[in-house]
Amino acid sequence: PLTNPLSVVGVIQRKLGEEGDPEMSDLMYQFNQAPIWRDGGILHARMRLLKDEVYQDYYAPYEGRDGFDVQIMLQVPRSRGAVTLRSNSPFEPPNVDPNYFEHPDDVEDLLKSFCKVLDKVSAWI
Repeated sequence: PLTNPLSVVGVIQRKLGEEGDPEMSDLMYQFNQAPIWRDGGILHARMRLLKDEVYQDYYAPYEGRDGFDVQIMLQVPRSRGAVTLRSNSPFEPPNVDPNYFEHPDDVEDLLKSFCKVLDKVSAWI
């Protein structure tokens, strides 16, 4: 695993169906020992683009308490988005539709991964 002073990154490589690339990891787990609430929402929450009300509702109650957070990232999603032009003007930003979770396997893979993480970390809690 890759590490830095604040987190451990684990990459899981498995073949996603017949079209999966055996040379490419499909999931990445990042375990952070400095949870979002550790700095009172000053840096970590802003880096993750959390709105203030989301931080206050879900993370602020844990300030002052020990903890960790886990991020699960699907590296090779099956869902496909689109980038299209709004106009002929090069100064007009394009339309971006990421189309997250359009493919049902993306949701299923993340839910399975989430359950696996809960199973592993339940021993630490």
